Amino acid sequence: MPSLMRKPTIAAIMAVGVAGGGSDAFAGEGGGSHYVPGTQGEFLLGVFGPAGLYLRNDTWFYDYDVGAHVRNGVAVGSANQQASLNTTRLSWLTDTEVFGARYGASVVLTYVLDADISGQVLTDFGGFTRGKSISGFADLYVAPVLLNWSQDKHHFTFKLGAYAPTGSFDAEKALNTGRNYWTAEIGGAYTWFNPQSGFEVSANVGYLHNWENPDTEYRTGDEVHLDWTVARHVSKSFTAGISGYFYAQIEADEGNVIGH
Repeated sequence: MPSLMRKPTIAAIMAVGVAGGGSDAFAGEGGGSHYVPGTQGEFLLGVFGPAGLYLRNDTWFYDYDVGAHVRNGVAVGSANQQASLNTTRLSWLTDTEVFGARYGASVVLTYVLDADISGQVLTDFGGFTRGKSISGFADLYVAPVLLNWSQDKHHFTFKLGAYAPTGSFDAEKALNTGRNYWTAEIGGAYTWFNPQSGFEVSANVGYLHNWENPDTEYRTGDEVHLDWTVARHVSKSFTAGISGYFYAQIEADEGNVIGH
């Protein structure tokens, strides 16, 4: 375990991303996902720290356009969305071995500081513009299984977790802090790190299986994502690198849509 993980690090990072999907049949409900693009491209993704409790807090800002999608059972032609999120991650890492790997677990609590959306809503009688602004707690993420194997410069962490529908949701609202359905995730993170040169290459892949939203009777198709980071740890207090992601919905949605 590199000692630089034990001290606060100043990070300079540039991010890029690619999202795949195409047709509105592959646009998740609400034009989004439990996976928030770009938030999992961290440094040393596959590395475990020494045994103990870890608390991490991040704030994220987004401004993006969403193409045709379904929002609470209603077809939306297009929309612009801005959001600021704060995530608090509590991780418990142990020296207990399972299948030769160290065991850990984590929980992530996300609070939507502010989210705004404006877009063209399509109905059976035409279209109209709608806007909305909200704040509040989002859905809770729990990963009860983290298994880490490390050998020399190679580190791999297996992850099994789920998003619980704990955030606020109202089918009559254009924007919600919660998604109102369960999502299971299985994935893994790999890191190659050379402590002598300070260079690292990391990747994190995840597969998400979504259940139906009981209020809208709509199910978002399964999704995959890949987050990666290439960086150099210049010192114990400064790291610079580039991070990116790829996201795609690989299964069509299921459910009735108004105005579609």
